Amino acid sequence: WSLKSFAAPAAEKLQLDPDEGLLPGMVLRSDGQHFRIKEADKGLASIEPPLRDGLVQGSIVQKVAPFAPFVPVMPATLRSST
Repeated sequence: WSLKSFAAPAAEKLQLDPDEGLLPGMVLRSDGQHFRIKEADKGLASIEPPLRDGLVQGSIVQKVAPFAPFVPVMPATLRSST
């Protein structure tokens, strides 16, 4: 996602583009900061904790994938039995 407008330090809402795929509980990161979505509606995401530092318009916001070292890469039903 990209930030549609400047977000000041201590901001608790981010306007993101595109608005698809934003889900409550999702952990995001941007510019060394991590935050969780509390609510999302039409590209406006309420986050916690509030931003430590501001983010400029156009900042890239990425989803943080959960670390799961023991989850197989392929489901067992798709692995070769040989």
